[in-house]
Amino acid sequence: MAGFMAEHDLALPEDAYPWIVTWEMAYAYLHQGATLLDARGKTWTPRFSKVQRIQWQWFTANEPSQRGCLLNQDAQLTTLVGRLGITDAPVVVVGDAHHGWGQEGRIVWMLRSLGHPAACWVDGGWAALPSRSLPQSSSPCRPSWSITRIPTWTIDRETLRHLITQPGGDRPWVVLDVRTAAEYQGAILHGECRGGHLPGALHLDVRDCLTPQGYLRSAAEIGDRLAQHRITRQHRIITYCTGGIRSAWMTTVLVQLGYTAQNYAGSMWEWSAGAAQDYPLVCPT
Repeated sequence: MAGFMAEHDLALPEDAYPWIVTWEMAYAYLHQGATLLDARGKTWTPRFSKVQRIQWQWFTANEPSQRGCLLNQDAQLTTLVGRLGITDAPVVVVGDAHHGWGQEGRIVWMLRSLGHPAACWVDGGWAALPSRSLPQSSSPCRPSWSITRIPTWTIDRETLRHLITQPGGDRPWVVLDVRTAAEYQGAILHGECRGGHLPGALHLDVRDCLTPQGYLRSAAEIGDRLAQHRITRQHRIITYCTGGIRSAWMTTVLVQLGYTAQNYAGSMWEWSAGAAQDYPLVCPT
């Protein structure tokens, strides 16, 4: 993590909270009263008091094709967020870097897109937690943060469809499929209606951005992987996966590195549910 943090610090304004932090930085936030969220899912086992469990599914629609899309009702989202005791103080989200799907990145992308200024996730996840005990902040107070949607890091299906169907030429944007190579080639592994990838989509598996130890690779290494696809900081990078989880994680990494990035939250669940002539997929195999 040291390499990643050292290289990316200047990508954000001086007064901006980082999207990704080390445990040392997380400890400093927790001492200041930050909310700590565990995003590992149903198998979550409490390790400390003052830790709130969170699942991305709580904030999405129930319809199969909409499972990755955020709820439209701000009042409902406000209620759900309020139960977690989230204020406008920093929110630290922790996941499972080895066996997770990037849920921590999805939660941070969601909170940032709902207007929270200081949501971040911890590089390395719970496995990297230092042996010392977590600082005990005060009990959750009445939330002082109200939802104000920010569209900067999100793209919807119809906007993406319009981009893809535009005539060719030099495009200031790229579509990046961050699933496995098998999924990109057409394997249906997670309940998609159809297999394949979006027309013109480039491929970079999110796992290629992690070291074997579960930490983010350096900014230079991630930049090199993007450069192999001729992706530069001048591009708008549109990410997608199965249900907007891995792609949300990738969006947070890209934003932290200073790229312009948007997550297609509906991703393959939503896109593949549409008519093939309107929402085409390329399936080489």
